[in-house]
Amino acid sequence: MALPILDAGETFLRAYEREDFEDFAALMSDPQATLHTDGPMPVAAVARLFEQLLVCDDTGPIQAWAVVHRARQEFLGHCGLRRGEREGEVELLLMLSPRHWRKGYGLAAARRLIEYATTATPYTKVIGTVDPDHEASIALMTRLGMSLERWEEDTKGKYLVYAGSLERGK
Repeated sequence: MALPILDAGETFLRAYEREDFEDFAALMSDPQATLHTDGPMPVAAVARLFEQLLVCDDTGPIQAWAVVHRARQEFLGHCGLRRGEREGEVELLLMLSPRHWRKGYGLAAARRLIEYATTATPYTKVIGTVDPDHEASIALMTRLGMSLERWEEDTKGKYLVYAGSLERGK
């Protein structure tokens, strides 16, 4: 089924539309926005990723939404849920354009995604992977009620894994 529109107060999360490509490409090629990811993406890679996001549904390994300001109908960024590598885990994904940082949009979007994951997915745990020096993301994980669970390492180095329960009442 198609992804639902998720109300996050001043913002809402909706499935991607073709018209979002230019804004999405700008976000994914912004050195500041992508500093704690794999870095700015080439346009061809952004285009391939965007095509995958256009066909996301609620049953796939990744569910991705555009974060949109309700009143201005402005694209603020990207968020999503990706099936984790461990049983029962789903990873929270969030990237906003730097001009929209520190306005509460990321927190609102993340909270709404966690609420959705709690009620509409089979997962029991939400995780967030964070670079050890990414203070804003660490603060966000804490505000979401997530706690440091483990350190992991990949080809780019060590990173933190924050986790929280998706079971109601926990």
